[in-house]
Amino acid sequence: EELAKRVCTFVMADCPKVVVDLAFVIDGSTTIGRQNFEKYKGFIGKILDNFAISETGTRVAVVQYASQVREEFSLNEHFSRDQVNIGLENIQWMTGNTHTDAALNHLVDYTFTRDHGGRPEIQDLVIFLTDGKAQNHRAVEVASQRLKEKTFFGLFSEKLTTDYLTSFATPNADKLQTTLCQPKT
Repeated sequence: EELAKRVCTFVMADCPKVVVDLAFVIDGSTTIGRQNFEKYKGFIGKILDNFAISETGTRVAVVQYASQVREEFSLNEHFSRDQVNIGLENIQWMTGNTHTDAALNHLVDYTFTRDHGGRPEIQDLVIFLTDGKAQNHRAVEVASQRLKEKTFFGLFSEKLTTDYLTSFATPNADKLQTTLCQPKT
């Protein structure tokens, strides 16, 4: 709950009516554990309390990854908080290895595309929930660079201890609030 408050304060402080295409990426690997996986889903719900979800407002996607990547729902599927809540309730824990690079590539190749509900004129935001135990650290670095070129990218983990993970979040995160409050160019 404290982490959710910090994220919301960080994102929303200067711009409470921000409109974004928001993707949550959930690590569904075996190392997460069922209890933490359910906490991630609750965390997403708390974050979403701060956004006006609609077809013309903030849109939400959820991507889960482990050995595979699964887009639980896309940006063009749920246009109300109630619909998103039902979508969250229906997400089942995948288990498997931690292929973080595949999830990052999925965001670029699918999640933020027009076919999946992405809007070129709206700022993209990724909130990535992980325990930080990726299979291939070099592949994560390469994939995260692709994502950083296209979107703002936040990484949140209660157990974040590895330096490489902090390096794959957007380097100018201090400008996140200002950027989200302005139209995408």
